[in-house]
Amino acid sequence: MAKKKGTCGACFRPMSLTAAGKVVRHGWAEAGGTRRAGQYGNVFHTGPCFGAGWAPYEVSPECTKAFVAEVLFPMGVGAQATIAHYAGRPELVFEGATFAANFASCRGLRLRSVSRWGGSTSGDWDGYFHWSVKVRPGDAEWKMKVSEEDWSGTKVPSYEALLESKMHKATASWEAIATDGLHCCRKIETWAPAEVAEVKKTGPLVHGVHPGRKVSACGRRTWNVYGGAALRVAKTPEEITCQKCKAAMAV
Repeated sequence: MAKKKGTCGACFRPMSLTAAGKVVRHGWAEAGGTRRAGQYGNVFHTGPCFGAGWAPYEVSPECTKAFVAEVLFPMGVGAQATIAHYAGRPELVFEGATFAANFASCRGLRLRSVSRWGGSTSGDWDGYFHWSVKVRPGDAEWKMKVSEEDWSGTKVPSYEALLESKMHKATASWEAIATDGLHCCRKIETWAPAEVAEVKKTGPLVHGVHPGRKVSACGRRTWNVYGGAALRVAKTPEEITCQKCKAAMAV
């Protein structure tokens, strides 16, 4: 049985299509991966992507046009406004956190229980003092102490260093958005109808594991941080479908 795959008009990744010919729900990128031409922090699966539910790029460029108008253009305006704001040398706010769970006055306040996802449960203190400090033009670098027990203090950067850091991030964000915008505009200008691909369905990807190891033969970890299985692992060599594992175990 074959399934149809088309190109998402927003992130331009090959995606499966629904029975109605629309792009299935998906996120910007898988954990640790990258998006496309530009980059502005979307390196985890954040879904849903703007292109979910639209016709694939092979069928129509309307998704790409809407993505430029509704997402990239407003983001670009916001990025330029941020750059203009920093160019005016305004007062800035530096935010930080000081680990205080080991302070004598704070011992016992931090609860050890965590949620199933690894974060603190509701009501738990994370062990840090969270604070924010105004940094004004002309301010030099200094050390702030949140308590008498904070013997080392926490470095607060000078105004010039903080302004340079914030301006760099804002400029990088604008450049990434502009890169995405130009990429999409080229895609719109050069659009031509094309056939969507048909891909034969294959069985599940099954990895091989060398005896006594916790990683597959192709180098992937077979268990997750909670102790559960992260990969399908073969019980017999004949069940292995991962070609990399087959090649590694044949050596």
